[in-house]
Amino acid sequence: MKQRQKELDKKVAHYRQHLLQYETCRAAVKQCENELKFNDRKCVLYRDFVNMYNEKGQKVKNLVLVKLTRNDRNTLDVVKLHNFCTDSKSGCDAFYVADVFDHHLKPEAQGGSGEFDNIDHITLCGDHGPHFACVETVFNESRFFKKYAKCLDLKFLCSYHAYNRCDGAGVAVKKNALAAARDNCGPISADDYATLMNKSNNSDTFSYTFPTINRGADVFPKDLTKLPGVKTFCEFVFTHADEKGGFNSHTTGVVRARLVPGVGEYTLFDLVKRPTGWGKRCIYCSHAYQRATYHKKDNTICAPGAKAQELAFGKLNRRQHLSQPDNSRVKGVQISRKRKDAPMAPKTRVIDIKTALLALNVAASEFAGMQKQDLLELLEVKRAGGVKEVVSLHV
Repeated sequence: MKQRQKELDKKVAHYRQHLLQYETCRAAVKQCENELKFNDRKCVLYRDFVNMYNEKGQKVKNLVLVKLTRNDRNTLDVVKLHNFCTDSKSGCDAFYVADVFDHHLKPEAQGGSGEFDNIDHITLCGDHGPHFACVETVFNESRFFKKYAKCLDLKFLCSYHAYNRCDGAGVAVKKNALAAARDNCGPISADDYATLMNKSNNSDTFSYTFPTINRGADVFPKDLTKLPGVKTFCEFVFTHADEKGGFNSHTTGVVRARLVPGVGEYTLFDLVKRPTGWGKRCIYCSHAYQRATYHKKDNTICAPGAKAQELAFGKLNRRQHLSQPDNSRVKGVQISRKRKDAPMAPKTRVIDIKTALLALNVAASEFAGMQKQDLLELLEVKRAGGVKEVVSLHV
């Protein structure tokens, strides 16, 4: 019952956490929308895969991005970016996400879409899909600042309640595709879908064709560390503390996460396997200082270790200067100690007990199958009956 109670307590705690995320996550995203200002070079970006099937039954993959900014009329400007791919060898995974973001975050002068050339800070929102909430995607997002000079905050919506603007944008694609199919010109390829949406009346929509997805071996490092609980965290930030206490440092692979946006402390992770010479990352100091701490690399000692070492040195110094008893205190005649040796208890064997019983003319059938203690009791009873014992027990 105690074990079942522990299991139930875990489920109850998980459910309460889910309720808190349900109450907090969407409100946190809406607050980010409300805090947008005209020409502040910030945006709120929703992302989600909204896939469909063409007339031939082939899967059409579409990673939808919806960008929100504030205009000079103090209203939200909405831009919908569709990223189509019909290549059967390309799946909806971290490679797809990385390829799409690489195209849009690169400056237009370098072959990118230029959609984010006037954006310096992105608040990214969406669900916990395995293509988003995975160590590869989180690692890739940790290098946005180094690669594209973009600061990123990641706020996941509550699991199973992550509907957002991408769903409506995806519905618009399906409606236009159905309308074209009724005119016998339904889209088939990714380029057909992109052309259809770019010629539609949806003036806030921009569509891109990905003939295939870049799945190069160099897209992600092969030795990324694990990110336990990645699907439970609803907030990631990619800045960490520096040695002076500021929180504006960026290091590729270093992320901080917490379960509920704005609630509790961040847990720091380092997703890159650092050189062996750095030693193991100190979990305690990484959490305390909010930066990845490697004591062997920095030639430092963690706070608990330093305190323990200080206490150990203090005790060692004390042990070296203990006041020992003075032998001159022993004076006069000393009384010797008398020691009484306790007799050893005899060890009686079962065979000896049975032999004694037979010597008392007890039939073997009377004590057949008895254990040692019962045999001893029977022997005492027979002896108490006044029968003379012929064979004594062996010691």
